[in-house]
Amino acid sequence: SRLARPLLAEAGMHSVEQAIRDLVVQALCQLPSGERLRIIELGAGRPSFAAIICKEVDFNRCDYTFATTASAVPEEWQSLQERFPAAELRQVSPAENVETAAIAAAGQFQLALIIADFDTEQDALHALAYSRRQLAPGGSVLVFEQHQSRWMDFVFGARRSWWSVAADDSWVSRHRPAQFWRQQMQRVGFQTGVSLELSADGASGPYLLLSQYTEQVSVASPPAQAVTRNWLLVAD
Repeated sequence: SRLARPLLAEAGMHSVEQAIRDLVVQALCQLPSGERLRIIELGAGRPSFAAIICKEVDFNRCDYTFATTASAVPEEWQSLQERFPAAELRQVSPAENVETAAIAAAGQFQLALIIADFDTEQDALHALAYSRRQLAPGGSVLVFEQHQSRWMDFVFGARRSWWSVAADDSWVSRHRPAQFWRQQMQRVGFQTGVSLELSADGASGPYLLLSQYTEQVSVASPPAQAVTRNWLLVAD
């Protein structure tokens, strides 16, 4: 939902941003000569990490792309591109077939960041499939999701698109448990991955899903037992 970023901020967004900044810097230091580090961020609203990434990267060796499902270009993007003209914007339709054509190795990404501020579960699933299609083998994906919240269900629950039909024909909220998304990630080609709680509660607030894309995934293997971890976020 659109409240994803404020909730992440309360959970220590600045510390998450610092971790991503350090990750980008480390990746660039280890980047083999002649190769490029390509990063893509996906979301339905404004870019969350574009500014910190674009400040840290050398665009002679790195590419940054923001892919949005929004019909209009976010206002923040205009000012960002004035400062970083090499940054790329893509507008992705939820109806787009992500399997239409092969992507050349030079056009694949090594890191995908997904802020799950999508209005519907279907849009979130499409973003997962799109990111998998864009990633190079061995590429990593970080998904920022949100536990189900009664007050959010109350505020947004009047919209039919907020709800989905579960396997038992019951209605479920837009925000699902981490294990559900880990299973969906496996279905589109990601490894099992881990979930990292961004709040001490572990049953409310935002959480992070971390995984990698591999070209060959055994569909016969059952989903692994959920691995949940907590992050202690400390700021000066």
